[in-house]
Amino acid sequence: MTGISRFHLSLLLGIVALAAPATAQPAARVWNPGPESVVVNGTAFMSFRGILTGSHIGQAIAVSAHVAVPYGDLNLTSAPGVDEFGRRIHVAARLVCDQLDRKYPVSLYPVLDGSTGEDCVRASAAEGMVAANQVIASKQQR
Repeated sequence: MTGISRFHLSLLLGIVALAAPATAQPAARVWNPGPESVVVNGTAFMSFRGILTGSHIGQAIAVSAHVAVPYGDLNLTSAPGVDEFGRRIHVAARLVCDQLDRKYPVSLYPVLDGSTGEDCVRASAAEGMVAANQVIASKQQR
């Protein structure tokens, strides 16, 4: 060989092999929620929070957050599909209420009606399950 040693050639081929995409591996499944989704809102209990600043003591603001819960990939005519949909609704309720607490910390924006984060989760999950149950009923009637 002229100009390049066997070692450098094998090193170069190894680098090229690492840079090339692997054809034997399956493509990663990307979660892409479709139009079939239920929206879980976190506004039921945590709607009004006071602003604690020197000039706005006692002023209230309305806050909200929401998460879309996809169900297009579930078989809602089977018990496992229905159970998974309910689990997703409850996880979304927790996420929505946590998002409100992060955006509006209670130390700066106290909840005026005295409700807690768990009250928010329960109410948001209940509201989401009403919409989910309507979807489940319509899928099971087909």
